[in-house]
Amino acid sequence: MKKIGFLLLGTLWGLIFFASLLSRSDGFSQPHNPFIRALLSPWGVSLASLLVFVILLRSTRRKISDRPPAS
Repeated sequence: MKKIGFLLLGTLWGLIFFASLLSRSDGFSQPHNPFIRALLSPWGVSLASLLVFVILLRSTRRKISDRPPAS
């Protein structure tokens, strides 16, 4: 489960980073929405990936602590 979460996190970060690179090249215009523009900035990509990482870490830690102790 943890590997799947990290794979999804890496895929999400890669897609957002790739979209931010595409939006900065000469062939693409900047998005008009300021929220989307902020999300595609390097700070937005970093904060979004950190937030997803913390959520995944807390959910896996909670699932591990819910297990009964091995006898």
